[in-house]
Amino acid sequence: MKKRISLLLAALLLTLCACGSTASKEPLQGVYVAESAKLFGMKVKIDRVFEKPFVVELREDGTATLTYNEEDYELTWKVSKDNSFRAEGDDDMKLQGAVKDDIMVLENVMDSGAYVTLRKGIPIPTPVPVEEKKPFEWWSGDWYGWWKMTDCIGTFNGWQPDRKDAMCHVTMTDPGQFNVIIWDEEMPQDKNLADFSLTVSDDGSENGSALNGKGSFMEQRLDPGELTVTASAEYTDTMVIQGSYTVPNGSFNFVIMLRHWGTMWDDAASEDVPDHYDEWYLPLIEKGEKLPSEFVLKSK
Repeated sequence: MKKRISLLLAALLLTLCACGSTASKEPLQGVYVAESAKLFGMKVKIDRVFEKPFVVELREDGTATLTYNEEDYELTWKVSKDNSFRAEGDDDMKLQGAVKDDIMVLENVMDSGAYVTLRKGIPIPTPVPVEEKKPFEWWSGDWYGWWKMTDCIGTFNGWQPDRKDAMCHVTMTDPGQFNVIIWDEEMPQDKNLADFSLTVSDDGSENGSALNGKGSFMEQRLDPGELTVTASAEYTDTMVIQGSYTVPNGSFNFVIMLRHWGTMWDDAASEDVPDHYDEWYLPLIEKGEKLPSEFVLKSK
């Protein structure tokens, strides 16, 4: 392994030094910024090796500053006639490789196995701040839509055409863990239609895979996995919940379609738009109102 590393470094030195063992007469002091790397023999982007800028500043008096992971390390450095470079500092901080003209090549940087090429005089990249998002935050917030019964049997026979506007509030309790409360136009939030926990896991999709936990629907116990909760494949920004409800004298299946509060339904088919969308929802959205805890339809 040592022989292989030595051969690789020798090849890099030959690339840097076409004049044999004579050291460059040009001054080496300056700021060198990492621009590329080789890892396991393959060229990779520098951010695969370092998330933050990796910078070496050489000074003519033999001192140097390494900026690594946004921390500065003071070093002393020297270069041999064959352009071999070595820098050392406290806490066993070491850099070794070769430097010539405006190019520095470092070997096995920070024990990463990477060969890193730095160039003098190029701009130091400014990290772009990334807004931190909690896992699957899409599920959180207020929702509005509708719910309806299907396949009604027994005491529920004849209820099937009855569709109601529905409201929903989803709270993230922990990363990937949520509490869901759903109520409709005939009840306030504290007398809800459904109340259950929801776990969202990473399945490679944008919004993850959701599985309901314990809870209730129409005051009947829900067991984990009893509902199907998905992000709609037909419409954007749409949650669809499906399940069944069974009592001794009857049963029905149900569908709940919800979109985030404030979302327009212009792209939805007419049969998928909530019944009170125009007369109740739109006026509230136009006024910038928050999701109310109770449905109140004002008479004209």
